[in-house]
Amino acid sequence: MDFPCSAEGLTGDLAPQLKQEFLRRPSKRRVYFRIRPRPGKKRREMDEPKAEVKVSKYAIDNHKQEEELAKLRHESELEDARHKAEDDFDKKQAAETEKSKDVRQYEALQKEVTELKDAAANEEPVLERSVGSQRDQVST
Repeated sequence: MDFPCSAEGLTGDLAPQLKQEFLRRPSKRRVYFRIRPRPGKKRREMDEPKAEVKVSKYAIDNHKQEEELAKLRHESELEDARHKAEDDFDKKQAAETEKSKDVRQYEALQKEVTELKDAAANEEPVLERSVGSQRDQVST
């Protein structure tokens, strides 16, 4: 049987009767009354803040995980961009080196062609004189 209680002891309509009966029967003095609060309302009142705390902790943990994931994703993107920039730089350097080599080769070939043209231009009059002198010798 449940009895309402407070800090001062038993309260309510049955309190005086129970005290008198308890005092009249010495053999029943060792009877213990288990006084429990009514389950339900107080438990719900206590459970609601606990649930809110758990929800808040979950939200905080979830937010921290999302921040960490975003940070890792950002670091990965930066690393990928860094690698791409290094690859692009290496390709550009290789292309410039190749271009420089091709330009030097082109200039060398152009110089050789100019020298051959100049040599041919210088040899032409000599050859014409030589052909002319040989014609003269054959005709005489």
